[in-house]
Amino acid sequence: MRHIVLFKLKERNEANMDALVNVIMQMKGRLPMLEDIAAKKDFLGTDRSFDVMLEAKLAKEDLDAYANDPFHLACKEQMAPLIERSVTCDVE
Repeated sequence: MRHIVLFKLKERNEANMDALVNVIMQMKGRLPMLEDIAAKKDFLGTDRSFDVMLEAKLAKEDLDAYANDPFHLACKEQMAPLIERSVTCDVE
């Protein structure tokens, strides 16, 4: 399955987008349930745009383990000061 999260930053700028991408990418290779993870920055910057996308590939049955993993939770704490809001979509 794919776990996709879109983030809207409190203050959109390159430094904040890079910081968020860097925190997300800390999870690569650190969470055993993740088959892959990617983070990408939006280039349009319209009012409708979200600023950063996270896409994680993992087994559907591992979603709860991912959500509650201590390293994942620590990354979320690092991201929190940057984020205004987020939306998620989980697809098979």
